[in-house]
Amino acid sequence: RANLDALGGHDGALLHRDDAVAFVSTLPALAYDVAFADPPYDADTAFALVERWLEVPFSAILGIEHAAASPMPAPGQTRRYGITALTFFRVSDP
Repeated sequence: RANLDALGGHDGALLHRDDAVAFVSTLPALAYDVAFADPPYDADTAFALVERWLEVPFSAILGIEHAAASPMPAPGQTRRYGITALTFFRVSDP
């Protein structure tokens, strides 16, 4: 919440601290405009979130932080920064 406030986040923004895979498994398609996840690198959570998004794109844009050594499936666009990578997935026609 402090980061959102410091960045001038919108009052209507929702932050969720929960098991990410369980949370997104309940979401319908395009429930959110943007979703960002930064799961622990040593878990398979990042890949599981992407798999779920590919099945049901729960957001128009999904950004996921993960270990650079752990590739994400296509059609994501990945940017690498040392041992960290950010991969973005976008719904082509929301």
